[in-house]
Amino acid sequence: DFTSGVRNRVGAALFERLRRAISRGEDFRALVVLPLRPNGRGLKSEEVLAVMQQQRACVATGPDSLLGRLRQEFPDVDLDRYVLFATLRTFDDLAAGPCSEMVYVHSKLLIVDDRVAVVGSANVNDRSMRGDRDTELGVVVDAPESVKKLRTRLWRAHLGMAPREADGGLAVDVRPHQRRWDRSLEDPSNLDTWRDVVDCARTNSALVEAAFDLAAWDDVATLEDAKASLGLGRVSKRVAGKPGSEMRAAEERAVRNTLERVRGDLC
Repeated sequence: DFTSGVRNRVGAALFERLRRAISRGEDFRALVVLPLRPNGRGLKSEEVLAVMQQQRACVATGPDSLLGRLRQEFPDVDLDRYVLFATLRTFDDLAAGPCSEMVYVHSKLLIVDDRVAVVGSANVNDRSMRGDRDTELGVVVDAPESVKKLRTRLWRAHLGMAPREADGGLAVDVRPHQRRWDRSLEDPSNLDTWRDVVDCARTNSALVEAAFDLAAWDDVATLEDAKASLGLGRVSKRVAGKPGSEMRAAEERAVRNTLERVRGDLC
């Protein structure tokens, strides 16, 4: 249950706002970007995997998760129209072969309606949110023009669009998968714009998994499955041939061909 044992109201507030938007047919969208996994020893750490399991149970899996409760109440509604939980995953071609790694999301940033941004140190947990444990600092930026530029600049970066000077970004050359398409991102609540964002993330996730992993992350149930199947922080699991062999060269070409369609690092 995403509220069981939790005293802060962030998850409950998001659930209620989504519930209201769906009930009233409002143009409300929420994009939540989380780390692919907690910072730590990854697949070598049962503690990290336990946090990942709890996070998935809170957000997506089971009838008591945030998305599970929305699916039960609105079985005929496409929840992708309203909310997307995503992560960041990037890749490069190194001397050992094509490798993939997460982009660790450590920033704590909230942007609302292109009008107000909250930038701070607090995590979305009771340690940060209850006010009686960790000491945190936050800044509220009420400057619509600057906030919109910030949101547009971030969206363009993670959706694979070249930066624009108009958004305060430097018009510099970037890695190929960061400049593969373009479109207007002026209105984040526009349904066509939002669908493009969701489609980009879903497609990227499928392509990166196909290039580096032996199974989709959603199908990995155990620690042993994860160790055997996931190509994160290492050469692609799809590359098994001996270095220098024709088999190895063919496998690496196949991975690169798959990655040609990736746009940005939102997954």
